Amino acid sequence: MPNEKVTFDLANIKFVILGGKMKRSIRNINSLEQVPERLFDIMVNSDGDIVAEFKLSKSKKVVVPWNEIVYQIESMKRQQIK
Repeated sequence: MPNEKVTFDLANIKFVILGGKMKRSIRNINSLEQVPERLFDIMVNSDGDIVAEFKLSKSKKVVVPWNEIVYQIESMKRQQIK
């Protein structure tokens, strides 16, 4: 079923597979909260593409390809070295 939801735990990391996508919440591991706040979600599509999903409000989300995020971070690191 394409919209079947499957949840599993791999080494205490919770993953959800929904419609052929694997999704995981990335949390602030430095938080002092009992349940650390969610920063964003990472999704791996069935074709292997990775995207980050940022929730801006209750009704608005922004999806950014992970390789674009890594590219910008690596670019910044290279500029700092110069």
